[in-house]
Amino acid sequence: MQIVTSEMKLRYLALIPSGSVVTVIGEVVGEELRLVDVKAKLELEGKIMAEAEVIMYRTDMNEHHRGTK
Repeated sequence: MQIVTSEMKLRYLALIPSGSVVTVIGEVVGEELRLVDVKAKLELEGKIMAEAEVIMYRTDMNEHHRGTK
């Protein structure tokens, strides 16, 4: 799937020390035609450090409908 970011709402909840190893967790929460809604969070040692709501735009819709990748 070829996809680009259309819009992103990002909330920083805490500072992240430089050099930290973080975990990013994302989930597709909805799809409509070319638009894909995604929610994500960034965690450090189990604590949520940032959250995002993203609208992605699928650029390969014609290929998707033809059944090719």
